[in-house]
Amino acid sequence: MSDLIAASNNERLFLSLNRPRKLNVLNDAIIDQGLEELHRFKGDKIVIFAEGERAFCAGGDVVDVVSKVREGRDWDFFFKKEYEFDQRLHQFSAKTQAFAHGIIMGGGMGIFQACDERIASDDALLSMPEIIIGFFPDVGASYFLQKAPRHWQIFMALTGARVPALWAREIGLVDKCIRAEDLFNLREKARNLSPIGEVEESEQRACEDFDHTDNELKILLDFEELSQFDEWAHHYQGENKFIQKSLSFYLSGSPLSKVVIWDQLQKMPGLSISEAFKRDLFYAYCCHRGGDFSEGVRALLIDKDQRPQWNYASLSEALEAFRCFSQEMASLS
Repeated sequence: MSDLIAASNNERLFLSLNRPRKLNVLNDAIIDQGLEELHRFKGDKIVIFAEGERAFCAGGDVVDVVSKVREGRDWDFFFKKEYEFDQRLHQFSAKTQAFAHGIIMGGGMGIFQACDERIASDDALLSMPEIIIGFFPDVGASYFLQKAPRHWQIFMALTGARVPALWAREIGLVDKCIRAEDLFNLREKARNLSPIGEVEESEQRACEDFDHTDNELKILLDFEELSQFDEWAHHYQGENKFIQKSLSFYLSGSPLSKVVIWDQLQKMPGLSISEAFKRDLFYAYCCHRGGDFSEGVRALLIDKDQRPQWNYASLSEALEAFRCFSQEMASLS
């Protein structure tokens, strides 16, 4: 069966990611077929789901990307068409509706956030965890993270925090939360191209832990330099388990990614969707050129030794490299 299930009539297009054993990570086949489906469809509503019960989508198949680049493919062969697919979803004339459950990360966030209405199961987790593989929050994150308060933009981008769906609704990254069981029932209904109608929300609400976390993270609004965030992360003494766990991702992440993400955060306010995707390719080049992306994928997902050997020992070294890569990219454009 295809890695992307598709069905359509004159009014509706149903798409469902279909690699459940691999957490529905995006590959060439999904993106290529997805672009074809968008090109053909002339109706007025698109609904997007994913198969299985564990994940909507855990990101792009970065193992395949790194392997093919090592075999001689262009460094941006996958990113260019993934970004094209996401941008077309953002700008599509038909109404787009995404129903996401379980893990919603990286490339999964790119699809989910591109839709007009974002509906998540109330047990879902949303994240842009790229810092742990030597990359940065791409797939239009410079645009869609603007929907969240500034302190959440900073925290999610730099730490890859796993944000519960009920919290994500509070910060503007989810429109509605529903029970997973209800979401799966709607998936079967949509598969037959039946109208879904108005979706009623779960009665669950974000617990008071969200309010405490939200207030604590507002300290980030005072930070004008990456070094200030870095100092806070290294010496955090609070008892908030969510913040502690998230900062552990930052502390083990690539110094080059930290510098790239900080620059991304400074350029983020006011970016349009098209400008965001242009910057994605620029930052992707820097991460590829610095070697930390392939090393992070190796350590986390290929060899799985969890011991990446980052190419830059400090933020200052990484900043100097980033400046060089920026100049290289400018000369190529």
